[in-house]
Amino acid sequence: MPYPTNAPDDFVEDARNNLYRAALTYWAREGNYPVEDVLGWFEATIDEYKSLDHIPYSTPVWPTFFERFPIPLPRDENGKVDPVRLDQMTYLQRAIITAQSAEVAETCARGGGDDTWFDYLPAGINTLRTLQSEEWAHTFAAYVNEVVSIEDEEERFEAEIKFDEAHDFYIMDTTTALLSFYL
Repeated sequence: MPYPTNAPDDFVEDARNNLYRAALTYWAREGNYPVEDVLGWFEATIDEYKSLDHIPYSTPVWPTFFERFPIPLPRDENGKVDPVRLDQMTYLQRAIITAQSAEVAETCARGGGDDTWFDYLPAGINTLRTLQSEEWAHTFAAYVNEVVSIEDEEERFEAEIKFDEAHDFYIMDTTTALLSFYL
């Protein structure tokens, strides 16, 4: 089989897309959606944009996905994310872990400048590690309950830094849309 000229980039893109296919299969299972519908959405998106990286920021591809295939976080009577019930959403956890691993792998393979190597990639790896820990649901719920609810941009930034220092969980460029949707 002949290999394409820029084989490493093509291989990385294929690996990333395959990890997203797996992640979206778990997403479909958690949301009780037909897997073929969710994967059909992904294939149509890749056919149109050729890469997840070529989707313009102004195009609401992921918001449209979440409207069509929502998975709401479980909340308690006070409207806070319930970490115990969240922890039972194992397909959601697998979906987010798998998609996060796609972003980490892609960033590792393609590299980048100092910001990528020393900020974005370590943050993405730490996020992946947190999502795979036994305390993932408690950390995730605490982030949503304590940080996401802050409306003031400066206060929120300070809370994000404080949360990262306490939990090693910070959302940056190397974060999957499946996670950042909730944040």
